[in-house]
Amino acid sequence: FAPAEPPLDPPPAAQPTASQTTSTADSKVISSTNAEQFTEANFRANYAHNPKPDYPSIARSRGWQGKVTLRVQVSAEGRSEAVAVEYSSGHEILDDSAVAAVRQWQFVPARRGETAVASSVLVPIIFTLHN
Repeated sequence: FAPAEPPLDPPPAAQPTASQTTSTADSKVISSTNAEQFTEANFRANYAHNPKPDYPSIARSRGWQGKVTLRVQVSAEGRSEAVAVEYSSGHEILDDSAVAAVRQWQFVPARRGETAVASSVLVPIIFTLHN
């Protein structure tokens, strides 16, 4: 992801932020025993093409905020194969909105050497109301 964009004046939306991203979401290179490098899956590279989750109006009206962390199984083609809540925001409606959005996302798949491989990645989604 690119750094979080400044909030817009229209109604608040969920803001995935790079500063709160877990290390598994970073594009890291790890040496393996067979001398092939492993690069983890990455969602930041497709930030502009991945839709932000909707901020449910009932959650907004009740002032609900929170961070949900999703575990995403990413295919070798970069598609979301499965999305599960790793850590809840404390509000099921926010968690569900994050899951629905991330199911549609495209990822840069993990690589072992030059070959794209399936893997999993943690994706934090932060729902914040701005005054």
